[in-house]
Amino acid sequence: MEVKPGETVFVPSNTAHQFLNIVSHPFTFLCIKGAEELYTEQ
Repeated sequence: MEVKPGETVFVPSNTAHQFLNIVSHPFTFLCIKGAEELYTEQ
């Protein structure tokens, strides 16, 4: 999936993913993780 500046991507919990910068200038991303309770089995 190619993401352009200003776009948003949602990656569900426990989904394998990676980032690859395909241009010569640096890129920045913001990763937001929810509360720890969302990641534990009950």
